[in-house]
Amino acid sequence: MRNGIKVLLIVSSLLYLASGSRANGIQPSTIYSYTQGPDSSQKDSLKYPIRDRNEGEDGEIHQFDLKDPKNFRTDVQYNPADNSYTLQRKIGDRAIGTPQSKSFGDYIKEYNKQNQRNYFRQKSEATNFVRSSGILPDLFIDPKLNEDLFGSGLIDIRPSGSAELIFGGNYNRVENPNFTARQQKNGNFDFKMKMQVNVTGQIGDHVKINTNYDTEATFEFENRTGLNWQGKENDILQAVELGNVSLPLNGSLIQGGQSLFGVKTKLQFGRLSMTAIATQQKGETRETEVNGGAQITKFNIQASNYDVNRHYFLSQYFADNYDRALSRLPAIQSNVRITYIEVWVTNRASNFSNTGNIVALMDLGEAEPYNAAFQTPQTVPYPNNDVNSLYQTFRANPDGTKNQLQVGLEYVDLSNARQLNPQEYTLNAQLGYISLNQALNTDEVLAVAYEYTYNNAIYTVGEFSRDRPPTNQDPSTLTVKMIKSTLIKTNLPTWNLMMKNIYSLGAYNMQTDEFNFNVVYADDNGGGDLGY
Repeated sequence: MRNGIKVLLIVSSLLYLASGSRANGIQPSTIYSYTQGPDSSQKDSLKYPIRDRNEGEDGEIHQFDLKDPKNFRTDVQYNPADNSYTLQRKIGDRAIGTPQSKSFGDYIKEYNKQNQRNYFRQKSEATNFVRSSGILPDLFIDPKLNEDLFGSGLIDIRPSGSAELIFGGNYNRVENPNFTARQQKNGNFDFKMKMQVNVTGQIGDHVKINTNYDTEATFEFENRTGLNWQGKENDILQAVELGNVSLPLNGSLIQGGQSLFGVKTKLQFGRLSMTAIATQQKGETRETEVNGGAQITKFNIQASNYDVNRHYFLSQYFADNYDRALSRLPAIQSNVRITYIEVWVTNRASNFSNTGNIVALMDLGEAEPYNAAFQTPQTVPYPNNDVNSLYQTFRANPDGTKNQLQVGLEYVDLSNARQLNPQEYTLNAQLGYISLNQALNTDEVLAVAYEYTYNNAIYTVGEFSRDRPPTNQDPSTLTVKMIKSTLIKTNLPTWNLMMKNIYSLGAYNMQTDEFNFNVVYADDNGGGDLGY
């Protein structure tokens, strides 16, 4: 009961043994008194009176209150005449307090609320959960349903580790008069995540879990995932392993696999044991031989594994004359000398210190353009802005010229393109190609503008940022030669500009006198390797 002490009720229930009985000659009605309401003027005759619950109280018992005696109850009667309920509190068979009348809706609402409270109290007091030192408590499930699979009903999962999220923003302002006011201000969102998670646990007596994941791991195989099931001694299926597994072998003739990811099972048929494995190897083995203080390494490279998206010819002219220029090595048969070059790429580094807007044209400076509409009678077949009519037409009418070209294939508009520093690429001034320090992504654009001499004559392809000539467009927009577009198609001339004869060995400080190069052809018919 609220606002009252229930010790007196216990005493009264002991005195009141049965309906109509007396204890020491005292009537049960004289043991207690009550008030009809909070505003009643009637005074209680007891020092610690029994107070009736006020109307509207939900019956919730305070944690410091004592429990009601067993003969203390509440009778509920339904009145079909007005569709209501009458609640009467009683001690034994004697009524106490004022009867309360509740409508059908109010009574059902309080009844459901009380049942819901009892349900959650029962669940919280259940024995399914036990104390655990980890973040998640140990959970017991019905062992009868899982005895064969897990061995028992215990589920114990213990995660540990850390997760770090970094949110930020970069805002750059470059007060360069060559840029528009909008281009001088640039901002972007910066998001980084670092996570180290380790999960250990067990399901029953048979299943063990061991998983760790680190976003800063150097190698992929360092992130291990393991789910092991262990059978009983007399079971046919002895063990099942999922995730990172190994295959150790006792003999030395065949080496066991390491850094494997897949499924491994162990079976036992009497005295016969069988191990089956279906995995993917995530590592490789290399042998290194050291002779006289130098490291000797053997490389085996397929012809299709060339260094992609790094080495490019500046024009079809240099690609067509590459073999002829190297026909009499060590002397290079070329009268070309590139004196100045600017290289532009898609700005993915959020570096706006040296940027600008460019329009990259595929047929710029080509004697035989892909789009025949810009073909002109050849006067000088060397790459330059006037070798076809594309450059002059574009300067006179940029929008009209774009309507004659395919966007993404024949031209690309690139805002805030980044100009590479000379330290970010290597130029071969005689053969006419560049080698980037970092390979481009498939959706990145590569464009150039360069100037060269041929037999003391000067030729120019594209426009330079140092000149910034005024055009019908924004003065800061440059017209340059497109080397690589966002779309790769083998039937376009830009496909031939990417060099496919350069391979990376991943080595340095190589000695030319100890270098042996063999070209081997794998014969499909004979099954052997034929040397060229």
